[in-house]
Amino acid sequence: MSSRSSSEAPGLLTVGRVAGHRGLRGELTVKVRGGDASAWDGAGQVRIGDARGRARDYEVESSRAYADKWVLKLVGVDDANAAERLRGETVQVALEDAPPLDEGEFWSEKLIGMRVVLDADDTPVGRVVRVEPTGGKDLLVVRGDGAPDGEEVMVPFVEEIVSAVDEAGRVIRIRPPEGLLELNERTP
Repeated sequence: MSSRSSSEAPGLLTVGRVAGHRGLRGELTVKVRGGDASAWDGAGQVRIGDARGRARDYEVESSRAYADKWVLKLVGVDDANAAERLRGETVQVALEDAPPLDEGEFWSEKLIGMRVVLDADDTPVGRVVRVEPTGGKDLLVVRGDGAPDGEEVMVPFVEEIVSAVDEAGRVIRIRPPEGLLELNERTP
C-alpha cells in the first residue's frame, strides 16, 4: 500500500515542471514525476504556475510522450518565446484527469478528507488532513472529528494497519496496534 503525493493545491495533482520547449510552435516539454509521461495524455486542461502562487489554466491542444517527457501544445502558447517563458513552472492537472494507479496505490490528494474508522467496530478516529512522506512508507495525519487544532495522530499507511481504502465511500479502515492512537493524547 502506498500513496503518491504530487500537489499542494486542492483538487489538483502536480505532474512535473516545464523543462523547456520543442520546435517553433511553442510545444512545452514537461519532466514528469514518476516517469511515465504517456499516462498523462488524457488531460484536456492543465494549470501552470510559479512558486509565488500565480497560475493560469490552459486548454491542451495536443500532447504526447517523448522519452521521459510529456510534450504539450497549449492553446495560446504559439511560439518558442511564449513556451520559454514558462520554463521551470509547475504543471498540474485536475484529480479527475489523473491516470489510474496500480492496485494498492492511491493519490495522496484523494486520501485527504477521508474518514478514518476502526475496522473492528466502525468507531470514528477522524479525518485525514494531510499525508506526510517519510522516505519509506507515508504517514496519514488524522485529526479527530471535533478535536482542537493540533490533536492529530500519525497512522502509517501500511497494509498491516490500513485494512481497506474505499475511495467511493471516502472511508479508510484501520487496525492500529495497541497504543498507536494514544500516542498524541494530551496528559492533564
